[in-house]
Amino acid sequence: MAYILIDDDINSAYAALLCVLRWHIAQYLPIRQVVMGNRLPSHITPLIKSLLRHRNKLQHKGKTAQADSITKKVRSLIQDFQSRRLANVNCSNTHELWKAGKNVSHSCG
Repeated sequence: MAYILIDDDINSAYAALLCVLRWHIAQYLPIRQVVMGNRLPSHITPLIKSLLRHRNKLQHKGKTAQADSITKKVRSLIQDFQSRRLANVNCSNTHELWKAGKNVSHSCG
């Protein structure tokens, strides 16, 4: 890292810094790939899907306390998504209200 500070040329120092940062990101930040299918409800985001997978693994291992905390987090994320989606519904249009209510009830159960 010290060799970056010694360099007189700002462009080469910046390029060296970027190289070091990319290496650290690749080394220490895990990347998980989540496949999102067409049939998933709109409230299932990649984060929620990865949390659900992690919860299922914990349940199979018998770690129900940890799985329950993930369940609460997933529930909170879904509720936030639904409330943001319903905030944009036009309340004066009853057709839109019924359509939004139908989508919420189908996506939650």
